[in-house]
Amino acid sequence: MKIKRVILSSSIFTLIIMLLVALLVIGAIINLNQSSKTEALFRKIFSRVTELEIVTNEYVMHHEERMLQQWHVLFHELGNSIKELKHSSIKQELLQDYRVVGEIFDRITSINLRMSDIELEENSLALINKLERNEKILVQELILSLQKIYFRVQNFSNELFAQHQAERGYYLYGVLLAVLVLGIFVILLIYRIKKIISQPLTHLITGIKKIGAGDLDYKIGTLKTEEYSRIAEAVDTMTENLKKVTSSRDALNKEMEERRKILLELEKSEKLLKDAQKIAHIGYWVWDIDQNIYHWSDEIFRIFGYEPGEIEPSFQTFISMLPEKDKTQMISLTRGLFHSKSDKELLIQKLGQFQDFMVKTKDGTIKYLQQRITVKMNHSFDVSQLSGTIQDITQIKENEIRLKESLKEKELMLQEIHHRVKNNMQVVSGLISMQAHGIKDTKIQEIFKSIQNRICSMARVHEDLYQSDNFRDVEVEKYIRDLIEHLYDSYRIDQDKISLELHVNDVVLDIRTALPLGIILNELITNVFKHAYPGSSKGKLYILLQQNKDEYQLIVKDEGIGFSQEDYENATSLGLQLIQGLVQQIHGEIEFSGVGGVEFKITFNDIGNKIIPKIRGE
Repeated sequence: MKIKRVILSSSIFTLIIMLLVALLVIGAIINLNQSSKTEALFRKIFSRVTELEIVTNEYVMHHEERMLQQWHVLFHELGNSIKELKHSSIKQELLQDYRVVGEIFDRITSINLRMSDIELEENSLALINKLERNEKILVQELILSLQKIYFRVQNFSNELFAQHQAERGYYLYGVLLAVLVLGIFVILLIYRIKKIISQPLTHLITGIKKIGAGDLDYKIGTLKTEEYSRIAEAVDTMTENLKKVTSSRDALNKEMEERRKILLELEKSEKLLKDAQKIAHIGYWVWDIDQNIYHWSDEIFRIFGYEPGEIEPSFQTFISMLPEKDKTQMISLTRGLFHSKSDKELLIQKLGQFQDFMVKTKDGTIKYLQQRITVKMNHSFDVSQLSGTIQDITQIKENEIRLKESLKEKELMLQEIHHRVKNNMQVVSGLISMQAHGIKDTKIQEIFKSIQNRICSMARVHEDLYQSDNFRDVEVEKYIRDLIEHLYDSYRIDQDKISLELHVNDVVLDIRTALPLGIILNELITNVFKHAYPGSSKGKLYILLQQNKDEYQLIVKDEGIGFSQEDYENATSLGLQLIQGLVQQIHGEIEFSGVGGVEFKITFNDIGNKIIPKIRGE
């Protein structure tokens, strides 16, 4: 017997029983719903009959138009409720009674109209009394007709309720019977499943466990169900095959042991190779062009700042780490290798040489690397595989750059010691020559003071350098404070008259930038002291020097009398001309504002730092 047939027949029978139960439940719900709707309709009819009785009595007593309208509304609603009934027998009887009530009430209203038309005279009293008696009789008939409707509906409601109760009982008995049949069927089904499924399955599992324990002579044999018999036959066949395989197991174990030893030796050699690569910071990569498979050794990942396997090795990943210059060169070489026919030999030769390039690692560090590539060609002289080694030579490059920096500093020191005095004297000579063109006898003292301050601003740069271990860079904050202090003393300015607000971060500048910057500051501060606050007026001198990456910004401003943009652009004074020339010398830009005082904003770069390249990223 097939298990599938048993399960299918059981499922069909269960589905039939469940459908039967569902139909019975749905019938009971529909019956209950109809009963509820009919009861609600009966209650509505009862309510309208009662209200009609009350309104009729009030109308007879008062004969008001409002009560007449209310009676007609209630009477219309009663008619609609009767028409909504689904039971034709009671519906026809109620409609007949309904029409009788309407006719009686029409007669009452006509009597009322006649009574209102009769004048109150002695000969009309008898007629009025007669009409009133007729009206009372009609009212009693109307009340009786309404009560007839009421009791007719009540009796039918009781009969209908009893009928619905009986139908619900039938549905309940049907559901219980179906559930009982289903329960009996489930019990029989469990027994059947145990006999044709569970017992053979237990026997099959027991046999498989014995075979798994090593008893290859055990046979499961034929079972009751067709499916389990096929499984048992397959297991027995597998057991026979295992017996045949077991006969050669010793030879196989020996071969596996030999292979294991070879693998251990290979793993040992591979570990030694990886350790050597790690110590030498050298890794290898292979790119199988035909299968588009790209492989990196663990050391390649570490050189690029990643854990082994953290990213997917690919040519695109490698290219993305290169700066634009090296990236363009590498793409050009690779593209020529794949597409060029005539230059292929030359490109292969070039790739076989050591190539230095830079990459940006995962954490943003810039590293110097050295690469050598080997090209493998197929029978069509097309590239089939690229492989190569990459070595981290950052330490070597850094040491080389440090040596160059050290040598450059020594050269600068010797050069500055040899030429500084001569150059400064040339600057002094040039300043005096420029100033001499506009000398007037009354201002000779002021002119020489300006010259003296300019010389002082240059001299302080040399003084700071010679007092420092670094012969190239100037600590700007100390230099500016010393310069301002000297100018306060030189012009005898009290800080109560012109207060100072100085903001200078930890800025260090090359002497080639610091020297012209000092002269610029001297001219700007001198301009504030001499012209911004004339007489007894007081104010503030504001100086800001800040750095943003490779760019610097100097702001000098006051709150004094100021001067216009036109005066600034047409200025002929040596000081302003000197400022503009020195700003150009440090490759800067100057902005002027004369609103609310005078403000100079100078943006520039440290021209000395362009000589030595950086080897670290941000």
